[in-house]
Amino acid sequence: MSGVLGHAGLLLGGVAATDTYVYYSSNSTFVVPANVSSVDVLIVSGGAGGGSRQGGGGGAGGIRSFTGISVTPGASITVTCGAGGAGGTAGGRGANGSPSSFGSTSTLGGGGGGGRTTNNDGAAGGSGGGGAPTVAVGTANGGAGTVAEGFAGGIGRTQTISAITYTGGGGGGGRSAVGQDADNGVTGNPGNGGPGITLTTLGWAALAALGAPSTIGGGGGGGCGTAAGMTPGSGGTGGGGAGGSAAGAGSNGTAGTANTGGGGGGAGLDTNAGGAGGSGFNGVRYSSIPTPPAITASRGATVIV
Repeated sequence: MSGVLGHAGLLLGGVAATDTYVYYSSNSTFVVPANVSSVDVLIVSGGAGGGSRQGGGGGAGGIRSFTGISVTPGASITVTCGAGGAGGTAGGRGANGSPSSFGSTSTLGGGGGGGRTTNNDGAAGGSGGGGAPTVAVGTANGGAGTVAEGFAGGIGRTQTISAITYTGGGGGGGRSAVGQDADNGVTGNPGNGGPGITLTTLGWAALAALGAPSTIGGGGGGGCGTAAGMTPGSGGTGGGGAGGSAAGAGSNGTAGTANTGGGGGGAGLDTNAGGAGGSGFNGVRYSSIPTPPAITASRGATVIV
């Protein structure tokens, strides 16, 4: 657990209700306080790893806010913060991110970015992984995202432009939009990762004061080939890692940022690894109303207000 923050709320029956925020950046247990019967939860799952060999970017972990979850005072609830998926190697697909959960409520980890040698298509997840370029001229699909958690990954593509072969991975899906497709017919560049989302947009701005990243859920950028002028895909805002290049000895994809659920970038060559996905987190919010003091009536009767 990384921190607890309280805010005074409205007066209810003459007693101030307090909104309390709790930020969990690693696995923990939430003990339900007295006088609390429901909580709101923000769940951010682990981002996926990018693929290898001009691989697709990893998809962001699923992000969703849940309201009014019934709880029992004094109960202990398991809080799990999903790890990011490993990047793909030897031309293979990146691993999906691990789910985060609050008790039985959870979201999906991000979908792994496709690899050019095996598993060209991106995997489905909270947000889907980008597709990798095919070995021959053609396309590979991005993985599907999950409704209310994220968006699909972009298309990976192998193509010939003016007798030159261009290979680019699709961008991983982000929380706010799909990953970008590899360019078709102009630059041949890989796709950028889909953008993430701000805590303010989600209604959880107060978590930033406890150390939570203010923008989360960016998709990973696609890796690119060796054709002149090609540039790797950039990671989506909110922790998405940039793609690598196949030029020279090649370069690894950049890892997604920790505790954003961002996807890792696709790698350049099959000797390079895709970037690992960023880990997730949990936020909890609850309102508690202290028991009001007893007052004594004029005839000695005790009245609770």
